[in-house]
Amino acid sequence: MNDARALGAERRRWVGLAVLLIAAFMDLLNGSIVNVAIPSIRNDLGASYAAIQWIIAGYTLACAVTLITGGRLGDIFGRKRMFLVGTAGFTVASALCALAQSPEMLVGARILQGLMAALMLPQVLAIIHLGFGRRELGKVVTLYAFIGGLAMVGGPIIGGLLLDLNPLDLAWRGVFALNLPIGAAALVMAAFLIDESRAPHALRLDPIGVLLVTFALLLLVYPLAQGRELGWPDWSIVSMICSPPLFAVFVLYERRKTRSDGSPLIELGLFAARSYTAGLVLQLLLLWVISAFFFVWTLYLQLGRDWSALHTGLTTIPFSLGASIAGGVSMRLYLRFGRASLIAGVAMMIAGVLVHGWHGPQATSLQLIAPLLLIGVGLGQVIVPLTALTLADVPPQEAGGASGMINAITQLGTVLGIALIGVVFFTAVGQQAARSVDQIIPRIHQELSMAAGLSGPVGDVILADFRACVIGQNTGHDQPGRSAPCSQGFGATRTVDDALSRAAAVVRREAFAQSFQRSLWYVLGTLVLILTLLFALPERAITPAPEA
Repeated sequence: MNDARALGAERRRWVGLAVLLIAAFMDLLNGSIVNVAIPSIRNDLGASYAAIQWIIAGYTLACAVTLITGGRLGDIFGRKRMFLVGTAGFTVASALCALAQSPEMLVGARILQGLMAALMLPQVLAIIHLGFGRRELGKVVTLYAFIGGLAMVGGPIIGGLLLDLNPLDLAWRGVFALNLPIGAAALVMAAFLIDESRAPHALRLDPIGVLLVTFALLLLVYPLAQGRELGWPDWSIVSMICSPPLFAVFVLYERRKTRSDGSPLIELGLFAARSYTAGLVLQLLLLWVISAFFFVWTLYLQLGRDWSALHTGLTTIPFSLGASIAGGVSMRLYLRFGRASLIAGVAMMIAGVLVHGWHGPQATSLQLIAPLLLIGVGLGQVIVPLTALTLADVPPQEAGGASGMINAITQLGTVLGIALIGVVFFTAVGQQAARSVDQIIPRIHQELSMAAGLSGPVGDVILADFRACVIGQNTGHDQPGRSAPCSQGFGATRTVDDALSRAAAVVRREAFAQSFQRSLWYVLGTLVLILTLLFALPERAITPAPEA
């Protein structure tokens, strides 16, 4: 009887793990699947460039600033309870995303998704840590890493399939509706299969710290996303200037919070360890650069090359496979070669970006295999050892807070990467579109004069409207002097409108392709900075365990 009961408890434990991994997969998939849907969302909802940045950054920012608080809520009120609340909320938020009728509604639903993910995710690792001993943790972490790799590889492909096959005529809404059955299954199974647990001496919440860091980040991120489209008004500059002082206030408050009750949002004493501080900065920059690259890369392929979402998703396979495979062997390489293995990884990423740029804006899928594989292998070789290295000098009693800080930093890296690359990329798109349309207008004027008899004042007005529309479409905001929406045509014959629409498509493709090439210099510069900062790390912060 006791043996049967023990066997049942063992099965329940591993099935419970499967439930946790399903929830983790849902969140990780959500992170990789949305990128390929961004062009479709923009076309369907008429979203501005700033709005499509917020569709990604809003989720990540909300998750980043509440992730540590989500873990503490689980310690105080029960990890199972918070997991159920987070999973249910994430599922409801996914339904709201799928039902969104405007960019503003979608951004709001994505922020809610991020808040619910911050409740759900910390409980996954906490419950795993409590439910499995040290001997089993290696197997469990391997499963967790496998799920992460599966989401990384499968996300863009699944997103592409949903957009191309368009089941139930959902279009881009299908990438969010996919979470509904997954979330519902995880919710029902977790209610019966996961046991409740709390921390015996949980840290207190720090709501003031959360508000301070949130406002400090918004003062920086919001004007970066919105300022370009609004012509950089005075408030956007003032906002960014006010961000650093508010961060300083946050640090002072956290020091006071540490002295008063020992429950700060961020344990500032951890930054005394060089490996911890350098590791966090490098994690921030790595997620910064990789999220920035794939954000503009997806736009470039779908809007600059007219590739389908599925074509784009399939093209990411070399990167995803390279990152997954290299991540699996990266710790062994680090333990053998130390910091040199990290330097080699970043050098491979730099080589991949250079090869991508060398192939030019019209590179084929086959030509992109090598550069994407290099970038993926390089990232995989760096990111896992860097996480372990960041925690190497952290006291065991502070491991939970330090791990939460790493998760928050990686999310913040994504937010800042997308906000800053948006300024670089979309500014370049607008400038390139203006140059391209000015180059193409004389040829169009000549062709229309010959084919449609449009010349003189009438032709000049039509071409002026055409120029304003093309620049407006490629800068994300309307240009002055245009009396009607561009979608209504130019008041001429259908032949003229069709010719101008084709010319606008040529300008768009040229603008996005050339701007992506220019953005690669930004990516390359950030990677060179990371390579330089690697030398601030200890030569070998983690030593191999002695052989028995």
